[in-house]
Amino acid sequence: MPVPALGQYLLPWSGKGLYLIIPSGLPLFSTNAVALVNDPVFYIKLIILIVGALNAGFFHRFLAPSSPKWEHDYIPRSARTVALCSIVVWVIMIACGRLLTY
Repeated sequence: MPVPALGQYLLPWSGKGLYLIIPSGLPLFSTNAVALVNDPVFYIKLIILIVGALNAGFFHRFLAPSSPKWEHDYIPRSARTVALCSIVVWVIMIACGRLLTY
């Protein structure tokens, strides 16, 4: 599937997912706020969350406008780097989430 078509399909779903994740994370934090504030993994997760948001913002601001050319052309190295960064960020976020439960 070409990148632009995939983006048109997945972006609305990712926005809806964000609307579900944020409201569910706030009550989880508020039930255990004292313990989380004293856990360094929580701060790592917050930093990684900011890195992920900056990464997504960079992609949508600077790389996504040129994505229609990717359908028939080479995908730029910068787009591949942003994709790799996104994967690494999500793996670290999941690991931190699992570590916070223990």
